[in-house]
This record gives sequence, C-alpha cells and structure tokens, in this order.
Amino acid sequence: MQTQVKLPTWNSKETKKNKYVLDGKDYWRVTSVLSAINKPALIGWKANITLDKARRSLQANVGKQVTISDDFIEEIIEGARAEPDYVLGTARDFGTDAHYALEQYISQGEVPGNASMFRVIGAFNQWVKDNGIEMLPQAEVTVAHPHGFAGTIDALGLKKDALELIVIDWKTSGGIYPEAMLQVSAYAAALQECTGIKVSEAWIVRFPREEPEPGELPFDWVRLDQTNLANNFGLFCSAQRIYEHVLLTAGQRGLHDGTGTIKK
Repeated sequence: MQTQVKLPTWNSKETKKNKYVLDGKDYWRVTSVLSAINKPALIGWKANITLDKARRSLQANVGKQVTISDDFIEEIIEGARAEPDYVLGTARDFGTDAHYALEQYISQGEVPGNASMFRVIGAFNQWVKDNGIEMLPQAEVTVAHPHGFAGTIDALGLKKDALELIVIDWKTSGGIYPEAMLQVSAYAAALQECTGIKVSEAWIVRFPREEPEPGELPFDWVRLDQTNLANNFGLFCSAQRIYEHVLLTAGQRGLHDGTGTIKK
C-alpha cells in the first residue's frame, strides 16, 4: 500500500527566465541563484571539447594535399568553437528525454520503447531496489521557501518505516558537480517548509548518456543526510545573497558617472 502525502499545489504557476511566479508571488529560481557560483569544471570541459574537435578536424586531413589558407584555418576554428554548443545540445536532448521517461514511468508505469530510455529505466529500478526507497507517484513537484526561492523537484521518495521525505534529483551530465549539493539542499528546505514533514535525506542520481562498459554500474549517486543538507543549505543561502547583490549592482549601472564610482 502506497503512503499518501499531501504535497504543495499552486493555483497559478508561471516560469520566467530567473523566477517562478507562484500564486502571484515572485521567487528566485534555485538554478538561477546557483549561476552566482563559479563553475571551473565547465570551463575546463569546454576547452577540452574545443581542442578535441580541432584535433579531429586536423587529423582528418593527414596525408591529404591541403593548402593552409586563412579560410582553412578559419573553418577549423569555427568548427571547434561550435562543438561545445553542439555537444551540450545533444546532452540536453538526452537529459530532457530521460527526465520525461522517468516521470512517466514513476507516475504512470509507462515503459519507453526507446533503447536508451529503456536502459535509464532499468538503471532506475536497480537503484530503487539497491536502496530500498519507496517512490511517490508525484513527479516534478514545485516547492517554494520563505527566503524567496523556488524550484521543481524531479522525484520524491519516503524513508522506509518512517514518514520522512526524500528529495531525488536526476542528472545526465558528465559528472555530479558540487553545486548539485546546494541545489538539492534548497529543494529539501523548501519541501519541508511546504509540507511540515521532515526531509531526512536527498539523493543525486546520475544516469550516463553513454552505455556503461561491462562491469560498470549503470548509475552513480551522491546521498546527503540531514547534516549534509543543513551545511549545504547554509552555502546556498550565501549564494542567494551574492546573486541578489549582483543583480542590485547591475541595476545601479545607470547611476555610474564614468569615474569608477557609483553615484549616491
């Protein structure tokens, strides 16, 4: 028998570039707040993808009679420069499909026919079985916090033998990055505020885009307990203050008099 939990609902919900508008009230999007954090891993990733594309383009011409002209050089550069966006677009498509497949499977029991998505569902079932989590049928649950932020949780679970909620976030990126810990801690705090039910842990579960090699797990994960969630939520609140102050400064640019100071 599945446990029933009353989750937050909204009479009206609108999403903007960096905000949710829930029942007429503005909230910063959790993912927008996290844009205030530097992401050095992304910079290195883009550099590697760009250089790899340039290398492959040059290697394709090995043994050929090629004139090294300005046009040839520009073609190599432009192709390499566009590669990160192409890879991100492909990854985004896989991520969107995976999130939708998981949502439909959890809420409706619908099994996808696509081989890649079938693999994701198989990995999900193994993760649930390995960790003994009772999944709630509600997916894509939007929550808000009095601190002025909101976000949408991918999935929810219940801790066995206790009415304690578990926040679950799916990833299909190349890895699980530190900002994801802040993201789920914000979701956990908002969910607890909205429901009044203790959130005991959060999981970040990554399903790789490429099929794992034989012997490799079809998923990897990070689990945050209550101490981890509390520590990361403090960091998230700091990121929110930075984000809001950056926006405030940007809004004051019109007051700048060109002397290197902000007019009072």
